[in-house]
Amino acid sequence: MKTRAIAVALLLGLAGCQTAQMPQSEMEVYANRAAGAEIAAASCPNVGGYEQIQRLKKDGDENRKKAKALGATRADFQAAYNRVQQQARSVAIWNSPAAACQQLVAGVAWNGTSKPEGF
Repeated sequence: MKTRAIAVALLLGLAGCQTAQMPQSEMEVYANRAAGAEIAAASCPNVGGYEQIQRLKKDGDENRKKAKALGATRADFQAAYNRVQQQARSVAIWNSPAAACQQLVAGVAWNGTSKPEGF
């Protein structure tokens, strides 16, 4: 009985998960980067202090400008924010909040070093 309850809980948990989709456009890539930087700056107290948070905010602002120049709307930014936040929550649930923050910051730092490939 206990095994069945665990299996049901696991299946229900997995049913709520949504796999991350690859961005469909260059604009979406920049919107995702902006969202990641903003979420990390606002939600991750372990990112390295005041200067690191300022850098994340600046990076988010720069990516937001690039996405807007490519036609991003408020709805696009909200969708990107929701996508990135959902991915961070999944990592936090399956690993830890610290792992989610580490993934956010690393992703923003790594992805922000080059133009999106394939566009």
